[in-house]
Amino acid sequence: MTAGMFATANTTGVMAAAPPRARGVAASWLALARNAGMAVGSVIGTGVAYPKAIAAAAGAAATGAVFAFWASSRRDLGPS
Repeated sequence: MTAGMFATANTTGVMAAAPPRARGVAASWLALARNAGMAVGSVIGTGVAYPKAIAAAAGAAATGAVFAFWASSRRDLGPS
């Protein structure tokens, strides 16, 4: 409930401070900050509750990154 009370006042203040021509950009930055905050909060919450899950996710991400690098370095894959 406190997040909702803060978010409404914060959004109103930021949008009121933005010049009329920049309100679209200001709204985009607000949405980005809100979504990034939710994503980071989920990661932190999961890490606190399930520390092994973070290690498994990091391992999966590293494996995916290695595979993507390997696949992108092959000349016979993809358009030429």
